Amino acid sequence: MTKSSVKKLQSELADAAAKISQGDAASVTQRLQALHKQFPQQADISHLLALAYKSLGDPSQAEHFFKASLSENQKQPHVHNNLANLYNSQSRFEEAATHYRKALMLNNQYHEARRNLGLCFAAQANYEEATEHLLAVLKVAPQDAIALTALANVYRETGQFTEAQQLYERATNAAPGHANAWHNMGLNYHLMGDIDQALTGYRRAFEIQPDKAEIVGSLASALADSGAITESTNLLRNYVKRNPTAVHLHERLNELLWEAGDLQNFGASYMQAMAGAPKSEPLRISYITQLIRSGHADEAMQQTEAALQEFGQRPELLGLKGRLQADLGDHDGALLNFSAALQSGFSEDLARQLTKLCLITGDYGRAQNQIDQLLQYAPDCQLAWAYQSLVWRLTGDERYHWLADYEQFVVAYSLVTPPGYDSLEHFLAALERRLADLHKTVNAPLNQTLRHGTQTAARLFHLQQPEIQSLQMALQPIVQSYVDDMPNDDAHPLLRRNTGKFAFSGSWSVNLKANGFHVNHVHPAGWISSSCYITLPSVNRADPASLQGAIKFGESPLALGDREVIEKTIIPQPGMVVLFPSYMWHGTIPYAGDERDVRLTTPFDAIPA
Repeated sequence: MTKSSVKKLQSELADAAAKISQGDAASVTQRLQALHKQFPQQADISHLLALAYKSLGDPSQAEHFFKASLSENQKQPHVHNNLANLYNSQSRFEEAATHYRKALMLNNQYHEARRNLGLCFAAQANYEEATEHLLAVLKVAPQDAIALTALANVYRETGQFTEAQQLYERATNAAPGHANAWHNMGLNYHLMGDIDQALTGYRRAFEIQPDKAEIVGSLASALADSGAITESTNLLRNYVKRNPTAVHLHERLNELLWEAGDLQNFGASYMQAMAGAPKSEPLRISYITQLIRSGHADEAMQQTEAALQEFGQRPELLGLKGRLQADLGDHDGALLNFSAALQSGFSEDLARQLTKLCLITGDYGRAQNQIDQLLQYAPDCQLAWAYQSLVWRLTGDERYHWLADYEQFVVAYSLVTPPGYDSLEHFLAALERRLADLHKTVNAPLNQTLRHGTQTAARLFHLQQPEIQSLQMALQPIVQSYVDDMPNDDAHPLLRRNTGKFAFSGSWSVNLKANGFHVNHVHPAGWISSSCYITLPSVNRADPASLQGAIKFGESPLALGDREVIEKTIIPQPGMVVLFPSYMWHGTIPYAGDERDVRLTTPFDAIPA
């Protein structure tokens, strides 16, 4: 090539790069393809084509041209970094880390690649290596707002809220227009229970990026937690009007309406959105799911039939129809639809639904086949082990007693009075007042097992109020004692996971009202689960031997009639903590009383640490 032609090519590539960065990749892709044919060994052209296709949402072509560029010239740290970014966006973390490292081998001072490597490790919850690389970036670039925010996120995820807050403040000072830093600062405050400061952070992020769904959702949640339900629902309603296929925010809006008791407007956003976006299958599936959860089975079936006509025999829709048929007693129809849906490939949700149906109909062999697949897919799936306990019990398999040893694994403890309180009674009274302030809704969440009561978000122990922190500290030695007492058994789904340490993974408060109860259930995301009793209804105070409000173990939610058994019942006491494996079926016996008579608990889950 002559100098003038080289100069012309460089100018053309610079112009293409500028248009790609401005979001106008479509206008240059055809010309870049022509240049690539003319100069097939030109690494820069391949790289720009990769960036163009990535911008256009074609990751396969983007990957092809990134690799082509590197085959033409391996010594391009920026191309390794960009290919790694593509892999990272696809959760292909090992491949991403490989190319970030290659970029750093070519240029050890390439701080963007090191920062991205830290973000890659953080996405995998590898917080130790994430911290190492992010600190290395901040050592040479202390005002890097992205690195500051990323490291703050790591501290937040590991429960170091104060350290996280300091870094978020540094990030927002370094880059006042960095919406992500403001949003995550709000999230950090939200987790700590400081709603006013959370709202400040979320509102600042919203001012910068008012159309970002994550920010809108977080702001709406904080407004609801502050008691501003109308402002929260209006925010969400306005967003989904502008973005009718924003499924997650439709779900949040309608969950808030349900919990607030605004049943008149429940589902209205879906109807309006489906009129404007009738071809959105995810929107229709989300609406059907909400109808099922809220008990509107007939309307859910109508919507499912219409969706099957509109979108064809899609596995998700067949599964929803099967679920509705099973609930309505059409077991043969449900079996046909679950089986047809699974023809497209294994689905964890469909396998669980089919297992449930087979247990109800007594087809234990087929149920066992599905359980085997579930446990192969997810060996620690607590619901799969719960179904396994049913199959073994119903078929007389002795392994049932090994898996569900109620005498050994269901253990009741009592809280010790925390420092600063003169009695356990006084501590529980203070905790009751604190928890009562958190229960601001009318109805229980749609996707929970609670009936006739309210439930807080599953982050109770993140709150920094002294009563809640005292409760968490009082629970620590109790759970550790339970862990320490576990025998060794490398085959047992509870015992083989024991590392000797634990971490709280979810915690919440439940306020049961008279005639309220928990449907029999398990805790799918736990290892060890608990119910901690704060306040008991008057019937228990009047008659300590009454089974009203008691926790029961062994009975499933499948309504198996005379095939059901209650293996163990514990009558709660104020300050009692009952620990058990997360896969054990458990529920509560309703209690009688008036509207002021409540049963206040703080359940939680723990996982191996």
